[in-house]
Amino acid sequence: MTRISIITTTFILAALTSFGQTPNKIVHTVEWDYLEGCETGIGECKPVTLIRETLKDSIKVIFPSGGTQSDVYLYSLDSKVAIRHDQKHFEQGNPTLDLTGLPDGKYSASMLSCGLGGGFSLTIKTLQR
Repeated sequence: MTRISIITTTFILAALTSFGQTPNKIVHTVEWDYLEGCETGIGECKPVTLIRETLKDSIKVIFPSGGTQSDVYLYSLDSKVAIRHDQKHFEQGNPTLDLTGLPDGKYSASMLSCGLGGGFSLTIKTLQR
């Protein structure tokens, strides 16, 4: 191999290994019974921890449909303003929060609807390599 072809091959291999990685898709489904336990205090309402490999990983939290209109919110613990929100009406599907790109840390997730509500602690962590 010539020097130019070695350099070209090395560059192509480096590009394929660093750019060829596709982000992981992390989906956490919040069950009706879990959220009801968070709402009533009867039942388990343990904090949720979502672990990703990189900041580019896609993270979605899917809530149950709670009635005619369901609103879901995500708050950072140091702010009283929602940083994520989704609203779905009956038969529009489940409300979902997209947490992709948020920094590691502790958050509060909650849902309001006529048939179900409640909130829970949610932590996002990125693996240390």
